[in-house]
Amino acid sequence: MKVAISIPRLPDGPGLRAFVQRAEALGFDAVLAGDHIVLPTGGTQQYPYTSDGSFSRPADEPFLETMTLLGYLAACTETVKLGSTVIILPYRNPVVQAKMFASLDVLTNGRMICGVGVGWLE
Repeated sequence: MKVAISIPRLPDGPGLRAFVQRAEALGFDAVLAGDHIVLPTGGTQQYPYTSDGSFSRPADEPFLETMTLLGYLAACTETVKLGSTVIILPYRNPVVQAKMFASLDVLTNGRMICGVGVGWLE
């Protein structure tokens, strides 16, 4: 069995570095980052993972861009796999997105995991 852990949404480079290095030291197989460029600030009833569809986040909640974050974390680690829980394809040109993942995969000696989807927010 392989076990991954989700990267917290911290806008704190040293904290994120410590988190992924600890996950690597503990033997986690992968660390994964979510992907959102924007989130609704007034809430929504479209969220598929709660019984009533509710989802809200504070308007000022930090959320780092996924590929930039993964590149930073790749430089902080040596063996743990890195990836996306779900990269939301409509956010970016899919050819450019594929190139970004392929580039990181080469630079990390094959440590990238690419999860893709269309997202839940209409």
